[in-house]
Amino acid sequence: MNDLNWFGVDQSSTLGYVYVVEDDAGMRDSIKRILIGQKYRVLSFSDPTKFLDLVTDKVSPSMLLLDMRLPHVTGLHVQSVLKERGINMPIVFMSGESTVLQAVKAIEAGAAQFLVKPVSREALIEAVKQGLQRDVDERKKREALQIVEKRLSRLTAREREVLAFVKKGLANADIAENLGISVATVKQHKSSIMIKCDTKTFAELLEFLEQQ
Repeated sequence: MNDLNWFGVDQSSTLGYVYVVEDDAGMRDSIKRILIGQKYRVLSFSDPTKFLDLVTDKVSPSMLLLDMRLPHVTGLHVQSVLKERGINMPIVFMSGESTVLQAVKAIEAGAAQFLVKPVSREALIEAVKQGLQRDVDERKKREALQIVEKRLSRLTAREREVLAFVKKGLANADIAENLGISVATVKQHKSSIMIKCDTKTFAELLEFLEQQ
C-alpha cells in the first residue's frame, strides 16, 4: 500500500481510497480535485493496464471509478479481470457513449452504479460515498463468513451430520433415530458443536449458522 502514489490527505484522516481509471485527462483531473477536496485518497490512471498492474484490495475501504470506453479495452474487460483475481471492490462505471446493453452487463456483473457523463459533482460524491460504504459492508460479510467457516471446520464428521439435522429443525429424538444413536449422544454432540462454534445457547448457534 505504501508504495502506491496516492494523492490527497494523510492516510490517518482519509475517508477511503478511490481508484480512478479515465483516459480523458481533463475529466480525470477534475474527478481527482473533487475527491481530494472531500478528504478521499485518490490514485488515477489513464491506462487500464497500469491500473491492473498496481491495484490491490489491501487498502480499505476502497472502490473504483471506471470509464466504460478506454483505449484498447472496455470497462467490462477490466471488471472481468478484477473478478478473476478475486478483487471485489465496488465499481462505479462512467460513460457518455455506452449502450444500454453494456450498462446492464456491468450491473449484472456486480457494478455498484452506472453514471452517465457529464457527471455532476453531487452525483460523483454520492456514488463514491455509497461505493465505499458498500465495500465496508461487503468486507464485514466476508470476514464474518470466514469466521463461520473456520469454526465449522473444527467439527467432526458426526457433528456435521447432527448439525445438518439441527438446521432442518429436527428434535433430538428424531436426530437420534435418523443417525441410529441415543438422544443422550445427540445432546453431547450439540453441546460440543456449540463449544466449537463459540456459542453459548442453541438460539445463538442458529443465529451464527444464518451467516453461512
